[in-house]
Formats: sequence, C-alpha cells, structure tokens
Amino acid sequence: MLNKKWSNILWGIGGTMVIAYLLFAVGLSHRDVPTLPCTQVRIILVDSIQRQFISSKSITNQLKQKGIYPQGKNLSDISTEEIEAALLANPVIQSAECYKTTAGIVKIRIKQRTPMFRVMLSDGGYYVDNQREIMPVLQGCASYVPLVSGRVGKTFATQELFDFITYLEEDELWHNQITQIHITEQQEIILIPRVGNHRIELGKLTNYEQKMEKLRQLYLNGFNKLGWKPYTAIDLRYKGQAVCRQ
Repeated sequence: MLNKKWSNILWGIGGTMVIAYLLFAVGLSHRDVPTLPCTQVRIILVDSIQRQFISSKSITNQLKQKGIYPQGKNLSDISTEEIEAALLANPVIQSAECYKTTAGIVKIRIKQRTPMFRVMLSDGGYYVDNQREIMPVLQGCASYVPLVSGRVGKTFATQELFDFITYLEEDELWHNQITQIHITEQQEIILIPRVGNHRIELGKLTNYEQKMEKLRQLYLNGFNKLGWKPYTAIDLRYKGQAVCRQ
C-alpha cells in the first residue's frame, strides 16, 4: 500500500514538472529577447514545384524594398504581421505566414495562387484562379493551363466559363484533349483539341454536359473506327446529334 502511495506521489510530481516545462517553453517561444538578432531568414514556397510565379529571391527583394527584411534586426523589432501584410499585397500570393524562433531564425511560409485558365487579350490578359478571382499575368512567369480567347468579359470568365472549364479539367479525356477555348461575339464556344485538325462548335454553354457526352461517344465509337482526318469541324449545337463537316 505504501509503495503504491509513493508511486502516485512521484507520478504527480513528474506530471507537474512536465506541465511546468511545457508552459515555460511556450512562453519562451512567444517572448522576444531584445538583444537576440535575427541571424537567418528561411523562405519556404510550399508549392514551388507546381508553380513558379515567385522565388525566394523576389520575396527577399520585396521585403528589402519596403525596409522590413528581418535579417540583422532584433527579434523584438520585427513585426511578423507587417511582413505578412506586405506579402499578401503581392497579387500572386494566396497566403503568407511569418513567425520567429528562439534560435534567431525568422521563417516565412508562402502559398501561391492556383490559376485555372488564362484569358488572352491584346494587353496580355489575365488568369482566373481556382477561387474565381482575377490574377495578373507577370512577365517571365507562365502557367500551363487552358487558354481562352475572343469576347471574354470578366463576369462571364469567373462564372459560367469557370464552371465549364472546371468540368473539362475534372474529366481525364477533356483535360488531355481540349487546349484552347474561343468565345465568339454571340457568346458561343469553340473548342480547339490537342489531337486532330478539326474544331468543336459547342454553341452556348447551356446543356454543355450533354453536348460533351455526344462528343465523347463520337470519339470512342466513331472516330476510333473511321478516323477523323477528313473533318474540319464538329458541330454540337443541334439536339441529339453531332454534325461533322469536311
């Protein structure tokens, strides 16, 4: 009975010490040491393999131009909120997290915006990202996404057209086959495929799922057997049929 009593006491003391240490460590990690300088800045681009709109060097230059690059400054003089706000003003950055460590290191984690498609205009155009937001085209930065040309208003691009391109990108066949979309003055859709010399006349975006299913059946059950080289256009505007023109 005595051994069990001492065992409980020792466990209690041990638990109290662990809790006290954790509270001390958490408090220390959030406390700036005025005399401790920032000796290193680590910029982490969490999606640099998929997108290269920005680089660690460009982020460093951006912070230096604003006079808030943290290296060499005391930790107590560094505002992580100011750094985050400055980075979020960059139109290609989706999120930015900045924090300090007791080792004198400032870490910055950045996630870039994800473009869904690019609208081609005479002034260079713009991207529409996966949040339906407009993002600019930056010189020297490219993203391999579907291209859209023609009469494209931003409201149409971020609503009906966004839904249609999302549908294409989520379908393996259309993701691989459709590379460009042209919008006519009548707001009708023309698709340019990767394989074949034809164009696909979809018409208005009403009932596009049924129209694309007609095209799928034509590809799988028609062209695979008869070939598609003689055709220059496939017209899907008529209900229940796909019209091929030479």
